[in-house]
Amino acid sequence: MESVGTLFGKRRVPITVESSGELPVLTVWACPYPELAEQDRTICTMERMIFSELFGRNVHLDKCRLDEGKCRLDEGNCCTFELN
Repeated sequence: MESVGTLFGKRRVPITVESSGELPVLTVWACPYPELAEQDRTICTMERMIFSELFGRNVHLDKCRLDEGKCRLDEGNCCTFELN
């Protein structure tokens, strides 16, 4: 997950990896394709599937910025992906 965070960071997409819980959580603070996501939410499913392939494990989209869900600590809109 750290490698994915670094890769996205190089592309100026802010991502953090929280490893304090039982399983790591990947938080995407800015959507890499906001216009597309606004028109077709299947892009969120595609991103989850890509992360699943990269990590070799099932990934769950826990929070989605399109649902206007607040991230942990109420820091604003984001997407969080958790390993299953």
